Amino acid sequence: MNSIGEAFIDNLKLLGFDPILHAVGMFNRILFDSNMFTHNADNNKAFEITSHFLFEKLDAQQTKKKFEHCWPITDYKIHSRLYRTAAYTWLQHLKCNGDLPSFVVVRRSYFEDCHGDHITDIMLALSTFVLHCNIQRELSTNDSLKSTPRECIIACHSGCIDCITNVG
Repeated sequence: MNSIGEAFIDNLKLLGFDPILHAVGMFNRILFDSNMFTHNADNNKAFEITSHFLFEKLDAQQTKKKFEHCWPITDYKIHSRLYRTAAYTWLQHLKCNGDLPSFVVVRRSYFEDCHGDHITDIMLALSTFVLHCNIQRELSTNDSLKSTPRECIIACHSGCIDCITNVG
């Protein structure tokens, strides 16, 4: 079992991701499990649908603006590449701002096939950051939220999946 992948799936669920509602059309055959980026097929599609969901949860207006030229994906050959390039650019920006932890490596080449542990690490970091931002928005006046997204990601990366569901 892949604890990093499991934590990512848990984060998606906590944020309200439902494959039946969100993975429609060309995305409906994706297997959403802890190894979703290590299967031999649909890695790009898995990245596209889950990252778009996360970016929308992070900032719906920015998501619409940053992906207006490629979302929804209607011409897969063209829009898919454009989407992954725009997603990489946003992820790189988040990384440079310190929103993703230093141990997470974001390289353009990872987004060519969206396959393997690097993508799983990136997606866990992004989903944890988005989850943390959503919790902060919900509890903006509550001082009990003490952990930072970086602390939670590090703990999860070390195998502590419970820190995601027990923030505070």
